[in-house]
Amino acid sequence: MSSIGKMNRSRIIVFLVISNLLAPDVFGEIIFQKEELAIYREVLHQGRGSARSQVLIHEESTGNTLHTIGHAEQIKLMEELNSQEEILNDWKEKNSRRQIITESLDLSINYKVLTKKDFNLIFKDKDLNATWDTFAKRYKNTDGFIRLSKPGFDAQRGKSIVLVEYHCGPNCGTGRFLGLKKDSSGNWVMENSTLIWMAY
Repeated sequence: MSSIGKMNRSRIIVFLVISNLLAPDVFGEIIFQKEELAIYREVLHQGRGSARSQVLIHEESTGNTLHTIGHAEQIKLMEELNSQEEILNDWKEKNSRRQIITESLDLSINYKVLTKKDFNLIFKDKDLNATWDTFAKRYKNTDGFIRLSKPGFDAQRGKSIVLVEYHCGPNCGTGRFLGLKKDSSGNWVMENSTLIWMAY
């Protein structure tokens, strides 16, 4: 769990959720580099042993959900990841606009895209229990959906961070920054992570 105080953590959670709901429909170019896809593959393959067969990914990337958090708190998050500020700055630049994730990406995993249109149709009701019941009936082979950020890199492209949001119910979900590094074989591997929000 983060070293940020409980009050600050609660404030972060509220701001992150609100920012996700109210973010404008602004999208960047649909460009995913080889290194970014390799990171997505590593992230999506983590912890899939007991999960259902198909991964559902929201078609919109997270964007910069840290824009409501002060710079000092952002640096603390990077310290928890053993990550440098240059990686954070690259991450913020890459996520200044939301990206579209399509089903044509080679992620080496069975995944489906949750379109914004379908998301809005399912979650238009303010009754979250009812909306999640609708979701479960429509997507029977999934246990929720994932939203990914674009990865940020250091100058040598040997270390990276990526934000992964997991939404699984009205009182179920997490937002977690993952720190990755390249191993001696040039493969991306998970190094550490820090939780930035949790639904309960």
